[in-house]
Amino acid sequence: MNYPNTLNGLRKIRLSVILEMVMSVIMLIITVLSLLLLNEPPKTIVTQHLALASFVFFLTAADAVLAIIALVMRLVGTNSAGKEAAPFRTAFIILICSLAGSVAANLLPLPETVKDILSYAVRCLSLASMIYIFSGIRVIAKSMDKHAFADKGKRLLQLILILFAISFIGDIILSKLLHTLPPILEVVLSVAVTAFSLAVSILYYRHLTETVSLLEAGQNAQIPAEEN
Repeated sequence: MNYPNTLNGLRKIRLSVILEMVMSVIMLIITVLSLLLLNEPPKTIVTQHLALASFVFFLTAADAVLAIIALVMRLVGTNSAGKEAAPFRTAFIILICSLAGSVAANLLPLPETVKDILSYAVRCLSLASMIYIFSGIRVIAKSMDKHAFADKGKRLLQLILILFAISFIGDIILSKLLHTLPPILEVVLSVAVTAFSLAVSILYYRHLTETVSLLEAGQNAQIPAEEN
């Protein structure tokens, strides 16, 4: 069977995952540089580290722009794939909720505690959308009689959930202990949290790439059959 909408959709979702990996690295750089600047008095930052502070601001702005682009691409991708499998439509709805949460957390004058809760909720919604994307991939794979591939995706998702949980809990702990630990320890913890987050994105990207290759192979195999 041929699934052109799913193929196009997953290609866009894969690109959004690449952007998220770039964002993870940017956030790590921002965290490390911010910790270095926090140990300096404000006057020193203005007189000696203005360029570094400006660079941190630029990275923060770039990260925000990439986040918007990644979310839009994922919305377009799930909407396209949703034409051929129901789980992708559910992922699209969850991403809409995630977008609403992000807007509320970043633009509304809410208490910091509420903003933190919304930020964590957005991350959980992002995970939920990924779960449904994996489910949509399994539906497509089974319809192509690729049951081994579908089972592989299920096992991979279980590993991703474990890595996400470690990253998520580590991020919460780090945010609560921020500025109370020695700077070097905070940097080490930030690197560890980012490493688990990157591992999730890398595994997700690999599975999307394998799925895209599977769909492309099915599409190419069908073309000669139609010509005959």
